[in-house]
Amino acid sequence: MRQMSALIYTWGYQGRAVETLVEIVEREGIDLVVDVRGNPYSRRPEWRKEALEKTLGDTYRWIGWLGNANYRDGGEPRLRDARRGMRELGRLVSGGAEKILLFCYERDWRECHRRMVAEHARQEIPGVVQVQHLD
Repeated sequence: MRQMSALIYTWGYQGRAVETLVEIVEREGIDLVVDVRGNPYSRRPEWRKEALEKTLGDTYRWIGWLGNANYRDGGEPRLRDARRGMRELGRLVSGGAEKILLFCYERDWRECHRRMVAEHARQEIPGVVQVQHLD
């Protein structure tokens, strides 16, 4: 049995249209789009979980355990439950997903907790070989 390998992309939707996400998924050949927001809700209806499920179908997943527990407090980013979230993300990789896009709100990955999610994935999930932050 061959070792699965996966590439993790990260991306933020701040100020962007959902069509941009669809274009990225098609252009990069993304297998799964993983929503790492603690609450998959937005003031913009097209970025709500239900709308994303319709737009992306089976490509969309929400892993709330990977949300930022300190989002409202403004403290240092802290994942809600890194262990559970990584286990769930690891199942997606071991299930054959080779290109996974992690997304959240903040456009700049340096200002978003998704950089932590991506780094945890690279260090803890067998088969994650690279992380690429998309602009």
